[in-house]
Amino acid sequence: MTDHRLDIIGREILRLDAELERDPTMGKHRRAEIRTRRHALSWALHTVLTGDSTRPSGAEVEAFLQSLRAVDARKAAGVR
Repeated sequence: MTDHRLDIIGREILRLDAELERDPTMGKHRRAEIRTRRHALSWALHTVLTGDSTRPSGAEVEAFLQSLRAVDARKAAGVR
């Protein structure tokens, strides 16, 4: 069950990142909402990955997101 939660949270973070990159004309208010949501999801992902809610998210979260990006890139290329 934990792996599924990690995947859902990680993919939502990646979706938010893509949304920020895709729309340079996005309003300041919407951009702030997305950043706030991303921050909260990053913290949640960090807590699930490390079990430590006292430290801010960091390298663990970025490494996990990078691995998700790599999986997505392989799928897009048709590699299993």
